[in-house]
Amino acid sequence: MIDAPAKTFLGTPFRHQGRTPGLGLDCVGVVVCALQALGVPVNDRRTYKSVPPKSMLSENALRHGFTEVKKPPQRGDILLFWMRNKRLVIHCGICTGSGHQMIHVEAGRRVEFVPLRLWLPQLSSVYRMESDRWQ
Repeated sequence: MIDAPAKTFLGTPFRHQGRTPGLGLDCVGVVVCALQALGVPVNDRRTYKSVPPKSMLSENALRHGFTEVKKPPQRGDILLFWMRNKRLVIHCGICTGSGHQMIHVEAGRRVEFVPLRLWLPQLSSVYRMESDRWQ
């Protein structure tokens, strides 16, 4: 599952548009690098500024074989979050464990596990891999 390679990125510092585990990742970089580690071909887009375009995260999830599902999140799901007072969906993470934690990184921090309950009020959508091909 996608959370297995993401766990190896723990402790990697935040770096905007970072795609190098151990050196620097942003939240999208965690997802991109985890998918690549599983052999999933990823069309990575790194032309976004500090705030990605409005629907970039959801469009990319759909484009890479994920389907939006009803909550609650499960292990391996990609989680998208509202930010900026619920005006923009510009943060993502990977659900891990039994659905009670996620792996993510945000500015000024390192890739880390956090209790999902801390982010649930901002949860916008949950995406799950359509097939078990990459599990």
